[in-house]
Amino acid sequence: MLSVYRKKVSFYMITVKEYAESRNKSVQAVYKQLQRDKNRQRLEGHLFKQDRTTYLDEDAIKILDESQNVAVVLADQKQKNELSEYKRKVEELTETNNKLRDEQDFLKNKIISLQDELKVKTEQMATMLVENKEKTLLLEQKEDQSNQIEELKKDKQVLQNEKEEQKQQIEELQQEKKELQEEMNQLKATNDQLSAKVASQSVSEGQKEPKKGFFARLFGR
Repeated sequence: MLSVYRKKVSFYMITVKEYAESRNKSVQAVYKQLQRDKNRQRLEGHLFKQDRTTYLDEDAIKILDESQNVAVVLADQKQKNELSEYKRKVEELTETNNKLRDEQDFLKNKIISLQDELKVKTEQMATMLVENKEKTLLLEQKEDQSNQIEELKKDKQVLQNEKEEQKQQIEELQQEKKELQEEMNQLKATNDQLSAKVASQSVSEGQKEPKKGFFARLFGR
């Protein structure tokens, strides 16, 4: 007894199992294809059953093959879109890394410049201290000479004035040195943060080891 779903009989028919084997698919997967809404109406008249076995005619085979090809094309397009999105993210991360490295290089150069400036200020302060000591010794020697007391008094006053000026300059230099040191500490903290950010971006790109920042290399961290 046949359960006919076809309007006309084709000369070439195969079972669902034979179709599944020829396409390297499971029988269950083929039956799911047959039950899909987009295929059910097109397959009407191209299927029939005999002894609980479903047969497909040539048109049914073509419809199932077309459905499978569309699914493959859609999957391939999805993979392409995902790959394109991944490449876009990689490019964005690369650009961000480059900007961070440029900013890190700028900060490194700024720190070097501040270190040089601090060194010059320190040398100036040391020179002024030596000069002040020499002038003080000279003043003491002149005070021991009785015949030059009045002149030495004048010189002493001049030296005292110079000493006060130098003392004020030393205090100003010490203040500048302190401010420069604080600025260097702030720049070091910023540089450490940038180094950590660069390391995080590098890991997201698959790098094996993050690049150390300038202060990390300088202090062996």
